[in-house]
Amino acid sequence: MAAPAHNGPALTAELKAHADDVRAHIIARTHDAGGFLPFDVFMHEALYAPALGYYVAGLRKFGRDGDFVTAPEVSPLFGRVIARNCAPILDALQTSTIVEYGPGSGALADAVIGWFAERERSLDYRLVEVSPDLAARQRARLEHWTQQPQITLDWFDDPTTQTIRGVVLGNEVADALPVRRFRRTATGFDELGLAADGDALRIAERSAPSTVAADLAALEQRRGSPFPPGYTSEYCPALANWVTAVVRTVDAGLVLLCDYGAGASEYYADERYDGTFRCHFRHQAIDDPLFAPGLVDMTAWVDFTTLAEAGVAAGSTLTGFTTQAGFLLGGGLTDECRGDLSADEQLRQAAALKTLTLPGEMGERFRFIGFERGTLPPVAGFGFQDLRYSL
Repeated sequence: MAAPAHNGPALTAELKAHADDVRAHIIARTHDAGGFLPFDVFMHEALYAPALGYYVAGLRKFGRDGDFVTAPEVSPLFGRVIARNCAPILDALQTSTIVEYGPGSGALADAVIGWFAERERSLDYRLVEVSPDLAARQRARLEHWTQQPQITLDWFDDPTTQTIRGVVLGNEVADALPVRRFRRTATGFDELGLAADGDALRIAERSAPSTVAADLAALEQRRGSPFPPGYTSEYCPALANWVTAVVRTVDAGLVLLCDYGAGASEYYADERYDGTFRCHFRHQAIDDPLFAPGLVDMTAWVDFTTLAEAGVAAGSTLTGFTTQAGFLLGGGLTDECRGDLSADEQLRQAAALKTLTLPGEMGERFRFIGFERGTLPPVAGFGFQDLRYSL
């Protein structure tokens, strides 16, 4: 049976060949799984399968020539505000260590390191990257900092072997963790996944296994009412374990995460009846998860309530939760803006400020959350707006 066509942009022959290889790999995994592949397994393979997945194959992902633009690429102001908020924490701990998970293009690291280098401060910057391709690109981008004697750079693919005293950063990391998708029925829950008909993949569903049904019943209990019949959404089984592992690597310090998402009550509101899972390709939103697997970014909103509960259970204190606009404005954004710019540069800076802070852009959809271990000075970015009540 020929593979069905999927709606989306036209692909070059090279890109189509890669997508076909990834699709064949996923079909084989589906057959190995007995004919039904849970959605989180599909998402993991599409994103992380060795030599095939979106984040490990050598494809352009970030920036205006990639599939999406992250806040650090909009403007170095984003990273400079983060650096400004890290400095008092490092001073209090008498350390110079910053660890960044999922450094992407290296734009955030570049801006943070630049802020410290301008002040001739020592910095031990560690990048946690599982993709050899991305690590190579980060090394190339950040190579100029290796000439600065007070700056050290190291890369790791397994950070759990080290204990950190300092600051841990993660920008748009949790949204790429694989999710399980579900649909509420009149009598229970169906789990969404994939089935294979010959060399074609299709979305399929089955009655949710007992472990998944128990997770979903807990979501409903926390929500305070059953999901309406037909309600379709997702949850991330790996989220709690991920943030637990991150927090437990910190002996003393701050974990600062930024991502798009919301507290559970907003995430699972009745009006969000089709969930938040989306694919992105060349700055276009793609609704069909089977369009060109391996070529598209796959993401879902972050459930910040689950993130907060797991971080606290891991032994940290929830130090703040706010919007990106709130964190940047409270954290010194206006102080980081330059006044000695040409007219064109001033226009670009103003456009970046709007993108980073306006509600219709990144300002409201993206949230910052912080966890601390030990006694630390207040984080200025959380002083402008406190949304912890919404978790």
